[in-house]
Amino acid sequence: MRSEDSALRLAGLIGLGVLIWLVYLSWTFYLERTAISDAAWFSWLMIDTGLPQSFLGRYGSFLSELIPVGLIYADAPLETVLRTYSLCLIGIHVVLFWLVVVKFRDVRGAILLPLTLVTGLHFMFYYGTSELNQGLSFTVLVWVLLRKAMDAEGKQERRRWGIIVFLVSVWTSFYHQVLLLPLLFLIGLEFIARRRWRDKWSWMLAAALVGWYVLRIKLLATSAYEQERMPGATDLLGLLPELGSLRSTQYLLSVFPKFKAFWLLLLAVLTGIALTRKWLLAAWTGIFSGALLVVVLITDRD
Repeated sequence: MRSEDSALRLAGLIGLGVLIWLVYLSWTFYLERTAISDAAWFSWLMIDTGLPQSFLGRYGSFLSELIPVGLIYADAPLETVLRTYSLCLIGIHVVLFWLVVVKFRDVRGAILLPLTLVTGLHFMFYYGTSELNQGLSFTVLVWVLLRKAMDAEGKQERRRWGIIVFLVSVWTSFYHQVLLLPLLFLIGLEFIARRRWRDKWSWMLAAALVGWYVLRIKLLATSAYEQERMPGATDLLGLLPELGSLRSTQYLLSVFPKFKAFWLLLLAVLTGIALTRKWLLAAWTGIFSGALLVVVLITDRD
């Protein structure tokens, strides 16, 4: 117990340092985060209408816009509104980190959440309005709650944690439907790590979480834009032999060396695998990540 508390304290302090640095950057570079590209469109519509804005049914973005909208109604200066908007975009992650560390005391979540914010950041720091990036921290919280639900003993305790993780996952799905993919990865990770192949409760829980996303994708706010971008089996099989020549692949190869935090993470993962010899987890991680990368490159080929 003492070693676990020490690990949580260390992970919490490191994560807090990362988040403080991101808060500082969000304060300093607020215009770059709220007044260029799609972010500028969000900001203008929010100021023009006086209402929170969302597109393609991604209503989760409302959460970071509530305080800026309140400042708009209070006739606050434009700089105050935009700077606050930039801080709110990172502030959601800070609150989630507090929940993971203080409320649920989860070491793994305390490590993973800051990593999701910085590992592949690069230019995405200036695209804070990205619903996918906002939803990743909520997906980390879903993972923490999922493990709580799997570890719960007794029907009442399981039901309580099951309802909580389901509701949080439902909310998370309203950031971006693609968040189904990291959810699938984390569910697979837990099944492999725990060897829960015959546990009915775990299967029911996983089916409920994934089933909601399927329902959300099929029935709720599916746009023509998203349908056109999502590749079918024919696209995947037809373009797979040409993967190396796709513009998306060429772009990835040109910018990939800049993601230094990712290389450090990859080195840490490989070292961990070598020390623990958890080859099945390593295979799941490699296969899932490789397949996901192929899908992304084909989807964004133009």
